[in-house]
This record gives sequence, C-alpha cells and structure tokens, in this order.
Amino acid sequence: MKYVSWIFLSALLILSCQKVNFDFSAQADDFFFLKNDKADMPVWVQGNTQSKVFVLMLHGGPGGSAFTIDGLFPEFVQPLEEKYALVYWEQRSSGAAQGDFSLENLSPQQYVEDLEKLIVLLKAKYSPDIQIFLMGISWGGYLGNMYLTKGDNQSNISGWINIVGPNSFLDMANVGRQKLLDFSTQQINLGRNIPEWQEINNWCLAHDPITSVEDFLIENGYANQADFLMADSLDVTIEQAPLGEQLSFIFSSPFSSSAWLSNMRGIRESNLIEKILMNEVDCEGITIPSVLIGGKFDFVVPPEILQNQFEAIHTTEKELHILPHSGHGLIGHETRTLNDIIITFVEEYR
Repeated sequence: MKYVSWIFLSALLILSCQKVNFDFSAQADDFFFLKNDKADMPVWVQGNTQSKVFVLMLHGGPGGSAFTIDGLFPEFVQPLEEKYALVYWEQRSSGAAQGDFSLENLSPQQYVEDLEKLIVLLKAKYSPDIQIFLMGISWGGYLGNMYLTKGDNQSNISGWINIVGPNSFLDMANVGRQKLLDFSTQQINLGRNIPEWQEINNWCLAHDPITSVEDFLIENGYANQADFLMADSLDVTIEQAPLGEQLSFIFSSPFSSSAWLSNMRGIRESNLIEKILMNEVDCEGITIPSVLIGGKFDFVVPPEILQNQFEAIHTTEKELHILPHSGHGLIGHETRTLNDIIITFVEEYR
C-alpha cells in the first residue's frame, strides 16, 4: 500500500485549497479535503478511476478511520483498487479529520449531510457521470442506511454494500446480549475460557433489556471480546501487520494517531451515542440494488440484524451473505470470499 511523506502531504494541503479536477487513471492517488460546517475531512481516492466506478468506503466507529483500512488491510483493498476507485474518507471527528466544530451538535444527521456534500464534491472533481457504490462497514453501514433513506439520495448511488452494519443500535445490542448469553453458556459447558465467559454470562443475565448508553457500551465491549474468544471458529485471512509496517503507517502516512485519539475523545465527550441509540433507520425506504454481508460469529452486529434489514429493503435486487467463519472483523477474516461478493455485485449493477 502506498504511503506519502509529510512533505508531500503539505503540498497536498496547499492544493486542497485550490480548485483541482483530477484526470482519470488506472492507478490514481488523489488527496483532497471535504470542508463542511467547520470540519476538515481528508479524502484519499486510490485505484482505477478510469473505470468510472467509485466505491465510497464508510468506515466504522463512530470515530474510526478509513486510512487504517487502506494502510493495514492490503489484501482487502488492493483487489478492489485494481478494478475500481476506492474513496477513503475520514469522517467528522474521526481518524485524521480536524476542525473547530461543535461536539454538542454532533449527530447522525450531520454525518449524512457531510456524505451528501462529499458525493457532490466527487462528481465535481471527476465527472457527473461516475458511478458511486456505497460500502459501509459497521457504523458505516448505519450511516449508509441513514443516507439512503433521506430524500432522493438514492438517485446518486448505483448500489449499496452493507458490511456488518446495523440499522438500530438498540436492537443490535439486545440481540447481541442474547447471543452472548447463549454462547457463553455453551462455551462454559465445553470448559473453554470459563472465567471470561462466566463474567460475560453474569453481566448478560443481570442486564435485560439494554436501554442506557452505559449498558450499551459495556455490552459492545463484551461483544468485541467474544470475537477473540471464538478465534478458533474464524478464518483469519489477514494477520496483524508486522510492527515495522505499523510504525511506518503511523509515522509516514496522512494518518495521525494524535488526531485520531483526540477525535475519539471528542466523540466520547459528546452525546452522539445517545442520539444514535434513539434513532432507528427504517430500511423499507431503500429501493436500490443492495448486498448485505455478515459473519456467523459476529456478536457486535449479529446476523439476525442483517436478516431483518434484508427483509425490509424494498427491492428484489438484494442479496444476503452470512459468512460461516467470520466475526465482526469480517474484512480480515474470509477476505477473499468478501471481495468476490463485492466484485460480483458491482459488476452486475455498474
């Protein structure tokens, strides 16, 4: 995966202040900023813009980073970049994004507005006739669902790729709690990781239903821990990057660990999670071609959540894939299968 120096990044920052339109290329490497409502959000377009097919990645979180996926998951992104342009966007208060915006006003609706303006910007910089496929991962799936169910936004999108993304965070947590309870009982009976599973089991028994932000965050932590406890059931395609590669990414790419930590702290201090918990998205409004992809061993966004969305989406051009050896970190598990699903879907609807 390509890295740029901070000197080169400085030059890109200068260019980002000017009106720059990019030429189509089989190996594009374009960097610019989306500026909206006091937020400066980096956008990095890499891959085959010549295809005129742009896969816009909505990273996880809230507060995650598309640049980390670009830098540390080459087995996932490179096959896609060979065929299409991948758009890596650092969302508001996420990754390397900066700005002087109000944390008090941070809301799901604000993220949708940012996404709307990003799509306008992409078409202005490249061409009005590019095709855009949205690809949401986890929180990014929720954001994509929100965007697609607002106004006529779907008219800008050729297809929707939802990777382990919810439409209701409360449903996600409560279905996840039940799954944790079932699996913890099973694993305890099998004599596996008994102290860890017993702690999860005790908490789940004492918290039914989950309604508060505090309980949501605790359940989410246990759900992520369960991914590791069930590691023997996962097909991990992408191992942890070597330390040298991780350090190179941290210090020699546009990603900024200090900005990321500051952004994550800002999200924790805001009331964004509370707003998300109170805001369920009705997927019946989605009518464009859609593919939903989940993992059998995902405790964060269990397959039942994707199944419910699949049934609600109002189109016959839809698919649901639950990968049998994947958890919530699906992009690093059955990666080749995931890429095959994405590419087949894009080729069908491009």
